[in-house]
Amino acid sequence: DRTPFDIPWWYRTNFGCERLKKGEHVSLEFDGLTYRADIWLNGQLVASKENVYGPFCRFSFDITDKVMENNVLAVQVFRAHIGEPNIGFVDWNPRPLDENMGIFREVRVVKTGSVDIKNTWVRSKVETESLKEAWLKIETTLENLSNQSVKGELKGSIEDISFSIPIVLKAKEERTISIDSDEIKQLHIKNPRLWWSHDMGNPELYKLDLKFVSDKTISDRTEINFGIRQIETYETASGHKGFILNGKKLTSKEDFQYF
Repeated sequence: DRTPFDIPWWYRTNFGCERLKKGEHVSLEFDGLTYRADIWLNGQLVASKENVYGPFCRFSFDITDKVMENNVLAVQVFRAHIGEPNIGFVDWNPRPLDENMGIFREVRVVKTGSVDIKNTWVRSKVETESLKEAWLKIETTLENLSNQSVKGELKGSIEDISFSIPIVLKAKEERTISIDSDEIKQLHIKNPRLWWSHDMGNPELYKLDLKFVSDKTISDRTEINFGIRQIETYETASGHKGFILNGKKLTSKEDFQYF
């Protein structure tokens, strides 16, 4: 019987927030919410189901003008309907009656300065013959939450590597920044500690510390662990997909067998 899920369901919680200082902003972040939702904070609509939808989407909302010392967050969730691209199922796994509607990952309240850092990742390229060189590319998105332009520096460090890039963001501007070894020579790594699968070596990791600084104040900061590795694919003799890690096949067999 699907009828209990033909109507929307509610999630509700309370949370506190310290009084904001000048230049501070608060964001409400959802890492997993399906399928559609109306989001309310203290009786005010933050975002509607016309814009908040999809099975594997992440959402972030600036709630600076709505947040109070004591807050009530309410989320009204609607299930997916026929024709909407939802989480898929196969014939041996019956579809859930509610179409997986609900909040299924973390919800966060995040305080930053005027500039927010998000969606940061590091991509590596390895010289697979000698394994003695690697090149890193860093990508991150900066969003100016304020109504005026912001001038500052994007500062990063990876162990003994450090860099600083001047940035000017227009009011409400969101910009993706890419940094590679052409711009920062130190991102060309000599004799890197490579990430290997457990059966081929050690899963070595590095840490990137990235922050946006304006007027000698850290607006936002993020830290991520990453491995220096290169993954490629090839087609086996039987037409299946095989994987190559740092120039070496993940299996010693020429082909795979599936049962």
